[in-house]
Amino acid sequence: MASIQANLAKYFIRQLMQRSLAYMNNLSQLRIEQDKALSRIRPPKNVSFKREPFEKFSAEWATPATAHGNRHPDKVIIYLHGGGYAVGSAESHRGLVGKIVSETGIRALSLDYRLAPEHPFPAALEDSVYAYLWLMDKHGYDANDIFIMGDSAGGGLCLSTLLKLKEMALPQPLAASVISPWTDLSLSGDSMDTHSEKDPLLMPEHAKKWAKWYYADMDANHPHISPLFGDYNGIAPILIQVGTDEILLSDTLRMVTNAKKYNADIKVDIWEGMFHVWHFGWPYVPEARDAIIKIADFVDARIKANSVSNAEKISPDMNAQKTPAPGSYDSWLKYGTDFMKNFWEY
Repeated sequence: MASIQANLAKYFIRQLMQRSLAYMNNLSQLRIEQDKALSRIRPPKNVSFKREPFEKFSAEWATPATAHGNRHPDKVIIYLHGGGYAVGSAESHRGLVGKIVSETGIRALSLDYRLAPEHPFPAALEDSVYAYLWLMDKHGYDANDIFIMGDSAGGGLCLSTLLKLKEMALPQPLAASVISPWTDLSLSGDSMDTHSEKDPLLMPEHAKKWAKWYYADMDANHPHISPLFGDYNGIAPILIQVGTDEILLSDTLRMVTNAKKYNADIKVDIWEGMFHVWHFGWPYVPEARDAIIKIADFVDARIKANSVSNAEKISPDMNAQKTPAPGSYDSWLKYGTDFMKNFWEY
């Protein structure tokens, strides 16, 4: 049963949604208003932020203070914000990303990936993959040093990124954690209809419009657009959190069922009475704080499991020269745009 604070949050979200309807036909203003509204959720004071420009998009570093115990300085999170691929930014999600960074003790690169309809698929996916390669090429991270996280459309983009990395024969990140992911842009899930009155935030008619903006002339069932339909054999471990009051509930349940057909290491964490990306309410809603702590526990468990696995692989001959494993990462970005173009033929 949802807490009193969660039920109050749902009430206020409904009021805010009524006000936001006035901007639904003015996308540029809607982006401004959403950033303004979500920016009122302040990040923890022990997290600092710094912009990181790229050629086609930008990003923002969120770094936990050493005093808090920057517990995993050798790890990094790529965070992909939600917003239906049409709105949202690193700024709008600063409060949520800051709390995740604070709890995990890992700094995050929060992407301002390109948005639809100006930049339809595969622009956002290109930006996500580019950031992943950039972290390895420019900052020296190994794939096992990287977590990929996101919410809503950003959660779906996380899953699409895993599938794209697999297609490119690139190493998977250590793990992925996604919140209320949008996995089916064909909108075929039954909760789109059955939960339309329960969900205080998302409306099916808006989802349909924004989905079309993103996939444009492509097939909505393409697994890089709707990762529900992907092949999850060999994909990184995944944690999914979703609330029972979401129109996207069936997106998660069907995606987990599909992934398990491929023996994927996937865990689903279902929260009774919770709304879409309730984690934003962490300053006020106990379920939000608890959910973020569970993400941090998942992160710690994956790091520990990887450390044990690596320890078992250590050769007793400590003086033996290390040689890279076949197919290991070798500065993919040095091949430039011609190399990348080979992987973006749709």
